Amino acid sequence: MATFKLPSGDLIVGAKVLAGRIKVGDRIEIRREGVEEALHKAEIKSLKHGKEAIDRATKEMECGLLLNPQFLEVKKGDVVEVL
Repeated sequence: MATFKLPSGDLIVGAKVLAGRIKVGDRIEIRREGVEEALHKAEIKSLKHGKEAIDRATKEMECGLLLNPQFLEVKKGDVVEVL
């Protein structure tokens, strides 16, 4: 995962869907290897593929997630799990 800051100040989390699908409105958790508890819980506010707004991303797609509330401490290797 990677992060991208927008001119508005919002932070986009870049990710790749490894299994299943993810869609706008999904509740998610961000997890990190070696940490038992979820680092952050949020809702997907918007989803993009490149510059195009999409409503869902499926397996093997790369996408940008705008989370509500935002999470500023994303690190490479963190995992997003849909609840």
